[in-house]
Amino acid sequence: MGLGAVLSRIREPEESTSYSLDYQPEVKRSRPLNRKERRALKQAELKESYENISAIKIPDYKKATPPVFKIIEVDEQAFQNYNASFGYNATRNNNYVRYSLLGPSGQYAAVASQDRYVRVYKLENDKPHIHWKHNMGGLVYDIKFMNNDKFLVTSKEHPIHAFDAETGERVGAYIGRDHADAVEAAMCVGMVGDTVIGGYKKDFKLWNVERGGKPVSNFPYYDKKSYNGLTGRAMSICAHPSMPNIFAAVGCCDRIAVYSDKWKSPISTIETNTKSYTHVLYSSDGMKLYASERKGDIHCFDLRMNMMCQILKREMTTNHRAIFDIDSSLLFSGTSSGEIVAYDIGSVDEELEPISKTRIASTCVPCVSVASGKLVACSGERIFPSVGLCDTDEENENQLDSFTLYPANSFQFISYAF
Repeated sequence: MGLGAVLSRIREPEESTSYSLDYQPEVKRSRPLNRKERRALKQAELKESYENISAIKIPDYKKATPPVFKIIEVDEQAFQNYNASFGYNATRNNNYVRYSLLGPSGQYAAVASQDRYVRVYKLENDKPHIHWKHNMGGLVYDIKFMNNDKFLVTSKEHPIHAFDAETGERVGAYIGRDHADAVEAAMCVGMVGDTVIGGYKKDFKLWNVERGGKPVSNFPYYDKKSYNGLTGRAMSICAHPSMPNIFAAVGCCDRIAVYSDKWKSPISTIETNTKSYTHVLYSSDGMKLYASERKGDIHCFDLRMNMMCQILKREMTTNHRAIFDIDSSLLFSGTSSGEIVAYDIGSVDEELEPISKTRIASTCVPCVSVASGKLVACSGERIFPSVGLCDTDEENENQLDSFTLYPANSFQFISYAF
C-alpha cells in the first residue's frame, strides 16, 4: 500500500464527521431600541392596559334613600327661666344649647347649654327625660363619649372631667397645667384607645384613661423639623376607626393634620384655603376625613391623595361649632336656618346637595348626633335674630310666625326612616 492510500484513509473519517454535524448559521444580535421605538412600545403597553381596565365592569352606584324625619320629643322647659348675672346683656336670658351627643349604646344623651350645666337625658321607650345634671363651673368647650356610657367634658378654667352617664358619678379628672403651673382648660378632648387626649394652647396632652391627674406625656401641634402639623390651636379631635394610635385634628388654621400618639408627632398634613375648621370626623372606612368650616360648608378630604374631593353645601352663617355625624352612607348636619339635612356621602359628585331636609327650630341647629339608629339635635344661638326696623310688615310677620311655630332653645329626639 502506497503513501497516498494511507493518507486517503486518514482523511475519510475527518470528512465524514465534519459533514455529519448540523450546520447552525451565526445569529446576529439585535441592536438596542432607540428613543422613538421605546416610546412607541410604551404607548402600546399603555393602550393595552387601558383596554383591560375599560373591559372591567364597574357595578352601578345605588343612590341612598332619602330619610324621612319625625320629631318624637322636644324639651324646651329645661332651658327657660334663665337669668344670668354675668356675660353680655343680649345673652343673660338666652340659655342656648350648644351640645347634644348620643352615647354609643343609644340610651343616654349628654346636653350642654349656656347656663354651664351638663344634662344627661335617658332615652326610655322613646321618651327622653333628664336623668341628672351637673354644673361644670364654666362654659362647656367640648364633650366626647368613650366606648361605653362614660363621657369626657372640658370647660373653661377647669380640668377635663369624666362622668358615668348612668350614675352621674365623676369617675376621673385629667388636669392640664400651663408654664406657670396654673390649671389650663382644654379647648377639645378626644379618646384614642385607652388614651385621653386634650388639645391645649400649643400642644396635646395625653393621659391613661385609668389614671387621672398629671398628663403622662405631651407633644406640640407643629413639628419644626418636618413642617407638619397644625399652626393654630386645635378645636376638634377624632380617632381613626380602625388604625390604633392614629387621630386627626383641626383648629384655628388652614390645615388638617393626622397625628400618631405613639410617635408623638404629625404624620400627614393637608393644606387648605379655609381659615379654620371647628369639627372633624372620619368616614366609616377611615379613607376620608370630613371637616366643618367655621362658617360655611363641610369639606371632604381623601387621605389616599391628601386632597379635597367633595364639598357638602350647607347654610351655616353663625360662629357656632357646628357638629355633624355619620351613619353608614349618610351624613347628618344642622343649619343656621333651623333645619336638619342629610347627605348621600356615597356619591362621587364634587358638590353634594342635601337629599333630605326638615325644619325643626327657629334658630340655629349647632349639633346633630346619631347612634344605634337614633338621632338627637339641639337648637339655639348666642343672640336671637331681632326684627329689623326697616323690614316690611310681611317679613316681620313671617319671622314672628317662625318663632311661634318652631322652638328656639331646645333638645329634640328625632327618628328617621327610609
